[in-house]
Amino acid sequence: MNSITETPGVCGGEPCLAGTRISMWHLQGLVELGWSYERLLSEYPHLNRWPLYDALGRWMSATNWRDA
Repeated sequence: MNSITETPGVCGGEPCLAGTRISMWHLQGLVELGWSYERLLSEYPHLNRWPLYDALGRWMSATNWRDA
């Protein structure tokens, strides 16, 4: 299962965490602001830990982005 999806009509077709309307750009911004995985999971209790880890890892690799 791919942890990142792009669906026309969902978040303007931008990459999102699979099964949600949370864009990867939004998650990247939160991590850049210093949010930890634990805080993301606390603020978004409907998220599952491993798909979130997988999605952020794939996103970091695909965009050459590194969290601070």
